[in-house]
Amino acid sequence: MYSPIIPVSSSTRSVILDRTKFSVANKRRRSSEDSQTPQAKRFMNQIIGNKSKDQDWNKLKLNSEDAVEITSTKTVYGAKQHLHDEDHCISKDRSKKSKILFALYDVFGVLGQGGGGKVYKAVRKTDKQPVAIKQIMRKKVKHWEKVKGKNIPQEIALMLRIKEHQGIITLHEWFELKDSFIMILERPENSMDIWDYVQEVGWVTETTARMIFEQVVEANIHIHKCGVVHRDVKSENIVLDFNTGDAKLIDFGCGTLLHEDRYKHFSGTPLFYPPEWYNEGYYYARSSATWSLGVLLYEMLCGDVPFNSKEEISKADVKFMVSWSREAKHLISWMLSCDPDSRPSLKDILGHPWMNTK
Repeated sequence: MYSPIIPVSSSTRSVILDRTKFSVANKRRRSSEDSQTPQAKRFMNQIIGNKSKDQDWNKLKLNSEDAVEITSTKTVYGAKQHLHDEDHCISKDRSKKSKILFALYDVFGVLGQGGGGKVYKAVRKTDKQPVAIKQIMRKKVKHWEKVKGKNIPQEIALMLRIKEHQGIITLHEWFELKDSFIMILERPENSMDIWDYVQEVGWVTETTARMIFEQVVEANIHIHKCGVVHRDVKSENIVLDFNTGDAKLIDFGCGTLLHEDRYKHFSGTPLFYPPEWYNEGYYYARSSATWSLGVLLYEMLCGDVPFNSKEEISKADVKFMVSWSREAKHLISWMLSCDPDSRPSLKDILGHPWMNTK
């Protein structure tokens, strides 16, 4: 079995798909966007106060403190939009006039679901641009951050700190509703997360893994420079754009502010936690990120994670496939060192011989 994605040249991230062997993956990406699923309808009805979607929104009973009218003559119960300014990094081409969610977007099926809420497939009405709409339920927000004097979910605040980067999904804009917050996110139209991709193809070649992995490392370097640590770098949180070959880091729901002291609370996926968390009860952000990246690279090349329990993680005894190159084995073993001080920095990873193999 081999990977259907290969770089066309060293100077481009365009990709070629084997549409015969991997028709299941392609069929999933071609899912219909011209009709709403029941989940999407329930989401829309919830936002507009559990009213029928065919009802005239202008006639909804509004709370004067929470509702905002829009120029398109539609109103949505309990909605306030936070418009463009430098701190919010919202699209500069967006009008400063108040506009409301469903006047701007058509919502379709559910893309995924996490602990804080669901992510929906949607399309922007003005230009048919694909987007993802993430709903964060207010009652499930565990960490808040103050932005310009107002408390907002830390997930949104972290993305506002991150300037646009090719390797990170873009936050176009966000809304505050009565019981939740809504994030409008970039959604590559022809894409799949790396976990699903690996499940389809079994494993990827070292060439393809290198193309993806380099982008993920660069994205993490960027967010660290912005004072943010992701804490949940894994295959499910990396989306691969099949049209461009771009790999984009998503979901900052487990993220937090970067500092050099010990972290004594973990938020993320247990199979990607570093051994020091299980052995000592603490970790450092940078060395922990390196560990997670090591698990990611191993999973892409092997088709499965290297460790399946905290006991295995604590020992960090890595088993390699015979077919892997010597350089790949060395880089992975370096990143998955049991001693966090022995792991490479993200810049060290980029400078490793395996990363520079042509």
